[in-house]
Parts: sequence; structure tokens; C-alpha cells
Amino acid sequence: MSQEQIRELGNGLEKTGYAFLWVLKGSKVDKDDSKELQDFLGSSFLERTKSRGIVMKGWVNQWEILSHPAIGGFVSHCGWNSVMEAAQHGVPLLAWPQHGDQKINAEVVVNVGLGMWTRHWGWGWGGEKVVKGEVIGEKVREMMEDKNLRNKARKVGEEARKAREGAGTSEKITPKQLHLLPIDKASANSEDPFYVQYETIRRSSHLLSPLLSSLSPPLSALITDMSLTSTVIPVTQALNLPNYILFTSSAKMLTLFLSFHTIDCLEERDSDEMMGVIKIPGLQPIPKSWIPPPLLSNIDNLLKTHIIENGKKMIQSNGILINTFESSEQESLVALNDGRVVNGLPSVTAIGPFAPCNFEKNQPLAWLDDQPVGSVMYVSFGSRTAMSREQIRELGDGLLRSECRFLWVVKEKKVDLEDEGELSEVLGAGFMGRVKEKGLVVKNWVGQEEILGHPAVGGFLSHCGWNSVTEAMWHGVRVLAWPQHGDQKMNAYVVERTRLGMWVKSWEWGGGEMVVKGEEIGQKVREVMGNELLRVQAARIRD
Repeated sequence: MSQEQIRELGNGLEKTGYAFLWVLKGSKVDKDDSKELQDFLGSSFLERTKSRGIVMKGWVNQWEILSHPAIGGFVSHCGWNSVMEAAQHGVPLLAWPQHGDQKINAEVVVNVGLGMWTRHWGWGWGGEKVVKGEVIGEKVREMMEDKNLRNKARKVGEEARKAREGAGTSEKITPKQLHLLPIDKASANSEDPFYVQYETIRRSSHLLSPLLSSLSPPLSALITDMSLTSTVIPVTQALNLPNYILFTSSAKMLTLFLSFHTIDCLEERDSDEMMGVIKIPGLQPIPKSWIPPPLLSNIDNLLKTHIIENGKKMIQSNGILINTFESSEQESLVALNDGRVVNGLPSVTAIGPFAPCNFEKNQPLAWLDDQPVGSVMYVSFGSRTAMSREQIRELGDGLLRSECRFLWVVKEKKVDLEDEGELSEVLGAGFMGRVKEKGLVVKNWVGQEEILGHPAVGGFLSHCGWNSVTEAMWHGVRVLAWPQHGDQKMNAYVVERTRLGMWVKSWEWGGGEMVVKGEEIGQKVREVMGNELLRVQAARIRD
């Protein structure tokens, strides 16, 4: 977005009177973006809005933000992932698309009732008119105050989540790193690094057949990203291997993708013609202004070639899987499957909406997924608290004696000191073998907030750092307090007084103090995990 438009957007957000969270980008993701916020917004903007707004330049987890109950609206460019994420959380959208498939996606947003779109808004580039802050503020207020829109968005969210019910997932990943042929960017006829990457893969396609042929056990089928269709299908056909295409944009965009090579209006002629429409069989016409200009040019370019070649080849696949759901794009899905868009097209199956998936899901969370609700005692003493090795071994003995499931984060040294001892060395050679059926022991950092929020966790053996106490309160998890220093004993007192948990005041940490024996630890762990009154009180504190 141009700097002038950025400042007008800031002015508009300020005028709304609403609280806002604004993630600001002054350049593309692959370009340098080293300017400070005040360079974009002016020095006084951040000061004026600090009480009700936050502006940031760093990466944020959009999925988590949209899921937060404080979020009541989303001003978005309408990338398809953003639309699907908003749909799943039932968050109303104010669409402000720029290029690519974004205007087509914005139309889906309007048609399904998820949001509104002011079609004449530009981005302040290339002679586009800058949208003034007063106009932006008015539209943001309109969206945030539209109860009918909020109710429609909520219904879309219910339908989106229903579409995902019963959907199975698998996170068994077998990574395979391919060595691709280097490519001269100039020969790719594109400055866009994404398209250069596609072209690199296309020119390396001869490496794919030997790889697929060598796999054991042999493949049953191959799922190919839409961008690689024309490259991969000839390979899978030669191997008699079924090939399915994964299309990650909207069904409306798929209709254009598939029929684009048949459209008799691809040349850019004059401005009047550019104001016309593109007709897709069986569907409402698409305004030409929604189509990226390179696709309407009579000059060859990588984007145009990419779409035409892949669109032609899709008909030869065994099926197309698409990130959408029936109730959001029923008209387009029906037209695709009854042959109105392209004759002979294989079945198009809506398998969305997709949710973000962390393929590197850490071991503790994966392990917790397999445990019964409320059955696990989480044991962690923070990153700045170290326990003697003798006390660590007694703690391990106590956890085994408790006969409760447990997740234990072991720290022998503080966060800023080396901690290179192996678990078997710290805990004793036989411990890890005895524990594997009922517990998990890790040394690496874990996301405590996610762990305490997991339904399998029913108790927390903690040093009572204040962050740990408040996180336990937030998630309604019982605490067995074992404080060491600083404010931890005061915090343990709060745990006891609020009946969030219990505190054995005689327990020390074994650093020249009395070592707490495993038998006593096991008894207290059992007591906390079996105490129904503590469980109920912790839930009350959460609520």
C-alpha cells in the first residue's frame, strides 16, 4: 500500500472510535521493510491512539487473532486463506482487495454474507485514487455496528466449522528434499520470486520420475499443487499413478482458471473494453477489472502461461480437491461438477475450510492428544529455576509412585546456563524405560500456555512464578505449589488462599536443604489429582 494510503487508513481507524489491531506492511514480504512505524504514520499518530489501538510490523499469528473473542471485524485484502480463516471464526470482513484472485474472493465474501466490499476503493498505486480516512472510518463503523452482518457471519462460521466436523487428519510427514536446477531469473520473464520458483521446479521435472519410482512401499496416488499441474501430470501418467490436484483458492477462481484458455477476450485493447466482463459458461460474468492485467495482455508472461498451461492439464487429473465448503460457493461447485464450465472435468470436491497446521507440532502436545481428559500432571519449574540432581531423581521417583500420567519439563540449570546433560544421565539409566508407558520427560522449551490449555492436563506442579500462576488460573488447572525464591512463596500463598491448589510449606529444593523424598511427592501428586473440590474451584476461578 502506498505511504499516502497508509496514512489515510490510520486516520480512518482513528476516526472510527473503535479499538484496533493493525499489522502494517510498507513493502512486499520479499522486500526490505526497515522503515519505522513513525516513518509511515507520522510521529503523533502512535501517541494519539496508544490507549485504544496497537500498530505492529512483525509477523502475527492471524488464526489465533481471528479466534480471539475480542475480535469483531477484519479489514482484509481477501487472500483466500484470510477469507477461509475469517469464515471459520465467524468474523465479519470489510474487503479491500488489490490484485490476483482477491477481487473474486471479495465477491464470494459479499455473496455468502460474510462481509461488505466497497468496489471503487484502490490502494493508492499507479494513479489509483487514494481512499480518504473519513470514508474508511465510516465503512469500518458501518461494518462493526451492523448486527445483521454479525449474525450472518456467525452463521457462516457455524457452517464452516460443521463442514470440518469428522474430518480426519494425518501429520505423518516424510520429508524429502530435492535438489533443483539453478535458474537465471531473467530467463523466467518474471520478477516475482514465487513464479521463479515454479519455473525452477518445472525445469527440474525430469528428476521427479526416478524419485517416485524408487519409493517403497510404492505410492497409491499423488496430490499436486495447482501450480505444478502441467509439470507433474505427464510424469504420473507415464507411471500409471493417480494424480489429484489441490486447488487452494476459491471455487469461483477455479472456474476462471479452468476456462481461461477458452475465453475470447484475452487481449488488452482499449479502456472501454477493459470495463467489460468475462463470461464463464454457467456462471455470472466476471468484470475485467477483477482480472490481473498481465492475464489480459497480448504479451507473453509467466503468470499467463502458468494459468493457461495448468488449466488445460487439470482435466487430465483424477480429481480436484479445493479449499472451500459447500454452503459458501454452492453455485460455482455445482457448475464445475455438472460440466457447464468444462466438459469432461473430473470431480471437484470441497475439502475445506483448511485450518493452519503446524507440521512441527511439538512432542508434548502430540503426546497429550493421546491422553484422557484431565489425567495429566504437568511438571515445570520455569526457565530461571534449577533443582539439584538428587532432588530431580527423587521427583522422578515420586512421579512414578503417584501412578498418575505426567508431562515433566526437566531443568537442571538456569535458562542462561548450559544444560547439556542427557536425560538418562540426569534421571538415572533405568528411569526412561520405566516411564514410557505413563509419562513424557523433555528438556527442551515448551509452550506452557498451550500445554495448560490442553484438555488432558488436570494438574500443575509448579515453582509458582506469577506468570505460571495466572496461566493456571486462566485455564482452570489445579496447582501443587513448590516455590523456591523471589516472589514465589508469596504467589504460592495466593494459590492456597484462592484454593486453586495446595502448598506443602516444608518442601525445599535440595540445595543444601532437606531433599524431599519421592514417596512424599507421589502422595501429594495423587492427592491433588484426586481432589474433586480443588478441580471444581479451579474451574470456578477460570470462569
